[in-house]
Amino acid sequence: MSKCSCSSGSTGPEIDSAVTTETFSGPFITNQIITTVRVEGSTDAVSGPTITNQITTIKAGVSTSAAVSCLVIPCQNHGDCLNDNCQCKPNYAGDYCQKAYSLSGCYLISFAVETNLSVVTPLACVEACIGMTFDYAGLMGGNRCFCGTTISGGIQASTCYISCNGDSAYKCGGATTMSVYHIV
Repeated sequence: MSKCSCSSGSTGPEIDSAVTTETFSGPFITNQIITTVRVEGSTDAVSGPTITNQITTIKAGVSTSAAVSCLVIPCQNHGDCLNDNCQCKPNYAGDYCQKAYSLSGCYLISFAVETNLSVVTPLACVEACIGMTFDYAGLMGGNRCFCGTTISGGIQASTCYISCNGDSAYKCGGATTMSVYHIV
């Protein structure tokens, strides 16, 4: 427990900064606190800093400490903090939705690093390549994910025709070609 030391020398309410690992059930809670300050000697309210206290969406049976990661480092690019993970908007990836990605095209190239994903989607491959600090994610054969640092020599998109095994709405390369995504 710690006490607030205010500028007037008084102390405020005690604040418990410990993280609990208990589980709970009940409604989802979002709490926002907005502060307003007054300039000394004035009756006019001056907008002060905004303090947001977010209690993330936590389902019954989920540890309260599981949601700490999104509270400590908030989701970026309009991602939503659900349970202990950021749920990114389309074309964003990374632990905190900090990386944008886009389809660069279909390429007849090879990347040296292959991931061990069993279910392949563009997002899963991009996430794996972000974790290894690569700039490109390449999908081949519908079920393989590769990571690389440079690309060249784009070819016709029709040669990347195989659906991804994790989501048939996306194409994951061809027999010898890669659907390549640029990560920025």
